[in-house]
Amino acid sequence: MARAWRLCLLISLLFVSSHAQRARANRRPQRPAAAPAGADYYKILGVKRSASDREIKKAFRKLSLKWHPDKNEPDMKEEAEAKFKSIAEAYTVLSDADKRQVV
Repeated sequence: MARAWRLCLLISLLFVSSHAQRARANRRPQRPAAAPAGADYYKILGVKRSASDREIKKAFRKLSLKWHPDKNEPDMKEEAEAKFKSIAEAYTVLSDADKRQVV
């Protein structure tokens, strides 16, 4: 009787485990928080509209080090995370020549 109970328990655990793995695999990936609509990427990075690629990259590196969530205090982590994401998005747009022309 105990053997049958263990076998039933093992089968149910395997079923639940495989179901959880499938659920995780089918979950949609979360999109990063986007900058607010109409955000001025140049203002976020603190560069002029006529800035070169080198100046944009330099500003991105400086700000990303300053606002990296791991480099900030725990009580500022949420603000730093949001700021870091907006900085990363601004750099992604401005570093791509095609996207930069649209902005």
